[in-house]
Amino acid sequence: MYAAAAFVILELGSIIKEPLRLPDWTMPLIIVLLCVGFVMAVILSWIYDISMKGITKTEKIAASEVASLSDNRPQYEHSVAVLPFQDMSPNKDQEYFCDGMTEEIINVLSHVKGLKVIARTSVFMFKDRNEDMREIGYKLGVAHLLEGSVRKSGRKLRITAQLINSEDGTHLWSENFNRELDDVFDIQDEIALAIVENLKARIPRSELTTIFKHNTEKTELYNLYLHGRFYTNKRNTESLSKAIDYYQEAIGKDPEYALVFAGLSEAYTLSAIGYSSSPPDEAYTKAKEAALRAIELDNELAEAHTSLAFVKQYFEFDWPVIEREWNRAIALNPGYAPAHQWYGEYLFMMKRWEEAYQEMTLALELDPLSFIIQTMLGWLYHYQHKLDQAIDQYKKVIELAPDYAVVYFNLGIAYVIKNMSAEAIEAAEKAVELSGGSPFMKAGLAYVYALSGHTELAIEIRDEMIKLIKSGTPLHGPLVTVYVGLNEKEEAIKCLEIASQNKTNMSFLIRAWYEDYLGSNLLSDDPRFIDLQKKIGLEQ
Repeated sequence: MYAAAAFVILELGSIIKEPLRLPDWTMPLIIVLLCVGFVMAVILSWIYDISMKGITKTEKIAASEVASLSDNRPQYEHSVAVLPFQDMSPNKDQEYFCDGMTEEIINVLSHVKGLKVIARTSVFMFKDRNEDMREIGYKLGVAHLLEGSVRKSGRKLRITAQLINSEDGTHLWSENFNRELDDVFDIQDEIALAIVENLKARIPRSELTTIFKHNTEKTELYNLYLHGRFYTNKRNTESLSKAIDYYQEAIGKDPEYALVFAGLSEAYTLSAIGYSSSPPDEAYTKAKEAALRAIELDNELAEAHTSLAFVKQYFEFDWPVIEREWNRAIALNPGYAPAHQWYGEYLFMMKRWEEAYQEMTLALELDPLSFIIQTMLGWLYHYQHKLDQAIDQYKKVIELAPDYAVVYFNLGIAYVIKNMSAEAIEAAEKAVELSGGSPFMKAGLAYVYALSGHTELAIEIRDEMIKLIKSGTPLHGPLVTVYVGLNEKEEAIKCLEIASQNKTNMSFLIRAWYEDYLGSNLLSDDPRFIDLQKKIGLEQ
């Protein structure tokens, strides 16, 4: 607008100069004034906007918003996302096999140094969704996408795969494989090698054996393992029970299959920390045994060390060993997102905030759409008392996964600490509803009720949990949270001591859970609480 006006003024000046007999310095003066005005126009246009509402002040964009605009743009030339393979089989009964094929190729590629490979959780967000490849590439922050399909009939396999440039949708490589089922491992390796070659990523010859190592060459066992992974990833009581059955069946056929033991350990640990109704103490013991057996069979298996660190982190207090196992797992496979995620959780429970943020950032880089990791980032803010950031992050998760109960649990606690009682109750009740009445979620709801002044409702949940404990369900850890909400210090301490003896989920024992997450100092100065922190190795 200014440039157009300036042009008109200059033209008008040149026209009227002669008739009005203006002095020679008139036009130079006009030009100088217009240049000065141009500087002012630039400054004003930076500060103000012209909108439908008139002239308004330009809103500032926060650094976090700027980051979010660029976070998902492809930043790595050597980056790829392996999209879920489609089941093209006649009976449409090979979903587990397609998912397993996808996961195995991701696993192979994640070992290639210098290659960014998006983890399973994020790519499976696009399963059965007909979305533009360029849009998917943008959302995942990768330059390349691999898509494929599987057609399985008896022992006959037809697998198609194609590598796509996500920026323009062009095909870089494609191949059809018509083989026998026994050749499935060779097909996975060929696809992985083709991707590496097309992306011009280098694999040192010394690393080829590790990258393309298979824990078994028996397709029957591999099939059972894929079933186990399929059900483990669903994370509920019924699915974890099925996963454990498949893993145990595989072990019955071959007790030397290390990867199955690692998977079995993960399933038991998930059961023990609340994803299943199985007794936590039994699940913990079995989880540790399976993880140790996996390491005994293959000390170079990243999944094995991850499983051991995972179970120890929640049920043991040997912190140097736990950290060593996380570092070992990450060294063996730097592209394994769950290891970075769980190690990050360990670090922020130790209040090592900067290191925790680095691990969470790495996990999100590898798995940008994982609502679990996104929730953990909110949790990290929450533990640092950055409640506004935590709440914003939890809301982002709800947009990604509106049925994820845990994020509503966290949101309810954050709201009640900020004295936003109505919002807190709504979120906490939603968590209980979505979880199917989980006692863990009910403990959070009771805490919210207590701090919101609904003491009678909190007491109802407290009494319900006491009855469950008397009937044999070990819920002492979550019950401490309820007692803290009700300001019942003596009962909280007694329950906490029992929880530590029962090897309850570590989250309910540490100081950070009460002081930083729940925002309560009820137990902080009690000598018994301080002694417990020393006993579990968190204080000198």
